[in-house]
Amino acid sequence: MTFRRIGRFTALGVTSAAMLMSMSTNAHAATLIRFSGNDCAMAQMNYTAIREQGSSNYYITVRYAYIHWPNADAGCGPLGEPYSGVLQWKGVRNGQPFDWKAMPGGYMRTDGQSIPDLSGGGYQDVRFRVCNWNTNTGYVGTCGSS
Repeated sequence: MTFRRIGRFTALGVTSAAMLMSMSTNAHAATLIRFSGNDCAMAQMNYTAIREQGSSNYYITVRYAYIHWPNADAGCGPLGEPYSGVLQWKGVRNGQPFDWKAMPGGYMRTDGQSIPDLSGGGYQDVRFRVCNWNTNTGYVGTCGSS
């Protein structure tokens, strides 16, 4: 198992543990790490969700997010030739579901690109994933788990 894989599983374990511990509270925070389905693209972010008083909705904050192309030398090819990464999200806001779509600033144009901070209320069941994006055709696929 490579160091990167060990780090990935450790990060996922810590994130999962943080989420499980927070299920009995009205707030949770975690550093989330997501990979595309073939590990070519990776995103990391600090995520906080605080239950809104008297509601089943959450006020969420995504901060210090960035997207990276870590495996150009491991069969993924150089960034943008033709593939890049995209950070997507889905969930429910103010009772209206929204399906997988790019986060604002989520299309990777440079390696290590920062994604603008995002915050707002009225959210439920928010999920994040990273996919590969063909910069020539616009096709998005090879998505990782959420």
